[in-house]
Amino acid sequence: MFWALISFVCLAFPCKSVEQYKFRLIDVPDGLSDNQIRGLSMVPDGRVGIRTASILNIYDGASFEYFPYDKDRKYVWTYSRPPKEYYDGKDRVWMKELRYLLLLDLKTNAFNYDIQGELETMGIDKRLKNLFIDDAKNYWFLTEDNTFSFYDVGKHKKQVIDRGDSEFTQRYGVPLELAQYKNFCWIVYSSGRIPVLRVLLMNILTGFICILIRWVIYG
Repeated sequence: MFWALISFVCLAFPCKSVEQYKFRLIDVPDGLSDNQIRGLSMVPDGRVGIRTASILNIYDGASFEYFPYDKDRKYVWTYSRPPKEYYDGKDRVWMKELRYLLLLDLKTNAFNYDIQGELETMGIDKRLKNLFIDDAKNYWFLTEDNTFSFYDVGKHKKQVIDRGDSEFTQRYGVPLELAQYKNFCWIVYSSGRIPVLRVLLMNILTGFICILIRWVIYG
């Protein structure tokens, strides 16, 4: 009887929250490059990034813009996890793909194929295995020797979090995913453990200083 009453109320008084949204199909005839969607992301300027099987599409609410790349010049790495996009503080999008990495400048709509040269400006001289960008637009790098590093964009300084031969890395493995909530970075490691790296942000005239405190292990 209770559930019958609930059903009657729901039918008699439909939720207004559903009525305020309008849905429509967006497909190839609308300008999408193909209909195999791999991921969605929000571009900092308010547009929507739609990652398809072949290319990144950017939708402004009315039309699509997409960017072909030179397959012979892509940055090759061993990344084997789901594709993901990160938008940095220079109006660029880093596209993590299976076995390769792309860097697109949204101001010029051109790809930067000298990714290794870009990494060297941030103190990374080895090939990458993974890359993360947090909410403050700082970089987190995992290189082929399993060294995990942090690059503070405000101070233009790199700091090694854990080396590939460290006791921590040997015990917990390497980072697979990173997410930030307020002043905490949650990092999922290949061992299945989730350390929390606390990041204190101090707002000063020159920008943000990122202070790395300590690891707290969960799991």
